[in-house]
Amino acid sequence: MEDSGEQRKGKRTPERGGCRIQQEKQEREAAGRRHGHGGWGEAENLAQTLKVMYANAQSIKSKLDELKAVTQDLKPDIILLTETWCNNTIENAALTLENYKLETDLRRDRNDTANGIGGGLLVYSKDGTKILPYDKFQNNSFNQFCTFSVVTRSEKLHIVLIYRPPSSGLINLAELCKLIRDADENTIFIGDFNRPGIDWERETSKEAKAQEFLEAVVEGGLQQLVNFPTHTKGNVLDLILTDCPDKILQVSDAGRLGRSDHCILNTVLDFQPNSISTNTSRYNWSKANTDMIKSDLDRIHWRETLNGKSVEDAWGIFRDTLSESIEKNVPKCGNRTRTHG
Repeated sequence: MEDSGEQRKGKRTPERGGCRIQQEKQEREAAGRRHGHGGWGEAENLAQTLKVMYANAQSIKSKLDELKAVTQDLKPDIILLTETWCNNTIENAALTLENYKLETDLRRDRNDTANGIGGGLLVYSKDGTKILPYDKFQNNSFNQFCTFSVVTRSEKLHIVLIYRPPSSGLINLAELCKLIRDADENTIFIGDFNRPGIDWERETSKEAKAQEFLEAVVEGGLQQLVNFPTHTKGNVLDLILTDCPDKILQVSDAGRLGRSDHCILNTVLDFQPNSISTNTSRYNWSKANTDMIKSDLDRIHWRETLNGKSVEDAWGIFRDTLSESIEKNVPKCGNRTRTHG
């Protein structure tokens, strides 16, 4: 007989005393993890891990150069961004990042504000990292989130990127709590939850709305792993909630993205990415749909998209756009694959 979700995830009721968190910290220390200022954990053997970078961008279009510099330094496998402030006038081609794929199916612009300000989600994956759809919450109406799975050598990891606007009402709160309670095993919620009134050390809150959210986290069997301020005002707004804390090797403050008032969260997970197979086939240009390639290129407002870009960046945007269209419109022949191990 299959275990119930409650048995499987080890759900618990909120404890007002707060001794459970301290006990779990001591257990992690006993297992060899070190806690300190600006984060916790000491990642070992990084080649066998998955590195996730999260940031509240507060307008990514104006911070692409900063994002490029940070990714060159941190070398994350996955980049998660909230408050992108994107809208339908910003083409995907204007958001390209060298050596990373913009997961366009996971792009979420905020449509209930002027020009998308005050929201928006983007996900990038490093070339070779395998991202799959994860439709667990397709009927949930929380504003805003996106979900996907990462294929690793051992098991799937589910990631839910969250941005909860500060002005959210009770209905949006209820949908968020439902997301958390319904999570599968090996799920990580990460993002800006805008809930400064919670003492995660003691698992207490003085605010009724925050208490409802806290109870959903505790009852869902999740733990919150960010133990340092993530906002310049000293609040912990950006959270990492998971049912597999033993898989999180490191959570640290990696500075800020440009003039954003949130810090970047650099997270190292004990999941080894399963790289995508390399296709050794060739394009069959005799059967290429050149009309569709031309149409794809004509849809881009190139003057606006490339305005102010360096020659190198402009070429990168054009190259990536053309490559994406070729992949869709030119069939391949001689399909032989080998998997990088």
